[in-house]
Amino acid sequence: MDAVNSWTEKTVIACEGDKNFRHPKQKDKRLVNDLMERMCVDDPDLLAELLLNPTLTAVWDALLGFGKIGAATVHWIDPGGDRQTSHVDYPCHVQSGPCWKDDGNMLKRYFTPYQLEKVLPYFSVQTVVACDAMDESNGSTECIPGSHLTPGLDVKVNTKTYHRQFVVFCLRFVCLALR
Repeated sequence: MDAVNSWTEKTVIACEGDKNFRHPKQKDKRLVNDLMERMCVDDPDLLAELLLNPTLTAVWDALLGFGKIGAATVHWIDPGGDRQTSHVDYPCHVQSGPCWKDDGNMLKRYFTPYQLEKVLPYFSVQTVVACDAMDESNGSTECIPGSHLTPGLDVKVNTKTYHRQFVVFCLRFVCLALR
């Protein structure tokens, strides 16, 4: 991970001029959206080491299917920056940019409940590999255990009241489980 961190520190600086360098909703988060392409050019041995790591590949193969990786992005949180709030990336991240305009109803117009709940969840898996110490204060994305089982989460999670209640419920659940 030391080699990954060194590569990331250099690459984040090199990417400052990129169009999507800053996250559209979280200005203290920097993005390197083409991780594999950049690492292939800058340090192909490091990329090979990551892609052939038996622990990582076992997890990815179990989640995604043998030998399948879609995209890889670096999220770099600036010192003092906050984690990203929970969201649904796939099939479409309602809060991701100008297209969706933070409009959950737009999602309902383009996708049926059956597509959202029964089909599309099986075409994407999000994973996080922490390269630094990561906790609830600086993690790249707020994770809510069990949220994948909540019908209509794509739209609900964007409602501030619902989000706050859901997070409080999950925190209480985790605290009880740890007792």
